[in-house]
Amino acid sequence: MLVIPTKLSRVDALLYLERIQLGPETLQERPSLELLTRLQQAHLLHVPFESTLLHLPINISSTSPSTPLSISGAPIETTVPLGPAAFDRVVRERKGGFCFTLNSTFATLLRTFGFRVSECAGRVYQFLEKDPKEAGWGWGSISHEVLVVDWDSDSDADARPNRWFVDVGFGKGQAVSPIPFKHNGHPIQTSIPSLDFKLERGSLPSDAGTAVDPDPLEWWTLSRLVISTEDDATKEQFWTPIYSFRLLTVAPSDFRVKNFYNSTNPAAIFRTLFTCTTLLPGGGRKILFYANPTTGEDGENDSGERKARLSITDWKGKRVSAESIAFEAGPIKQVLEKEFRVKY
Repeated sequence: MLVIPTKLSRVDALLYLERIQLGPETLQERPSLELLTRLQQAHLLHVPFESTLLHLPINISSTSPSTPLSISGAPIETTVPLGPAAFDRVVRERKGGFCFTLNSTFATLLRTFGFRVSECAGRVYQFLEKDPKEAGWGWGSISHEVLVVDWDSDSDADARPNRWFVDVGFGKGQAVSPIPFKHNGHPIQTSIPSLDFKLERGSLPSDAGTAVDPDPLEWWTLSRLVISTEDDATKEQFWTPIYSFRLLTVAPSDFRVKNFYNSTNPAAIFRTLFTCTTLLPGGGRKILFYANPTTGEDGENDSGERKARLSITDWKGKRVSAESIAFEAGPIKQVLEKEFRVKY
């Protein structure tokens, strides 16, 4: 049976703060919106969102540098760690993960400070960064973990019933500051990057005539305002959904099932792409990406070489630099360690 602690010991909390480059004095602070924001942004700046564990062979440390890598190169039974193993991967091994590892571990840190945290689950919009008026509405399975946070406070500005949406486990396009539930549908501008998000309550959005969800329970949908880049300046701005979730706490045993699917099923998104990304201080992102070989920059090129792409984007998501990296053991290990401080 997997035992998942609800909060951290003082020793582990100090290790976590050191991992995200916050001083030990931080542990003395009481829950507040300022503290919650600082913790979330520090995590996003220093802990990568990544799927490397599912693709690198177990013996990668002793593999010849010229050995070709492959998508799903790890054994099919490999699962992304949860519980104490997730803490070890994020904090002691100084690696990352995706939502089930990152948000569950971050939740234990928040509870150590006295925050109340509900771990909830949602459906990811299938046409990310697209306008639903053009792409339509499509939702994946319930397979993403998010956090809902509140706390006791002497300050009326921070007190309940205000609740805050928090996520440190989605990667590109996610909000980097807590979002209040009380501003239902009103745009909220986050600090880094300077983007607008909105959190709306209602039924699960769907195309006309499509009976997606007959259950009367309400969903909360997080959307982001897409801003045109210079290369697409004539396109109007639009709101793109990110995911929808319900205010329903999910038990660790249920997340274990969802994590097993996302880690082992050949059709699961993280089994089909290799990625590692971190937030940059100015709001942009550093991204290492490789997908199954196709013609183009993210797979086989014209000469048959398999190349990953290391790119930098600005706060709008526009790519400002890119280089190709051979999808081989040596070059990939070198980039992970140099650019993301992830060492294998």
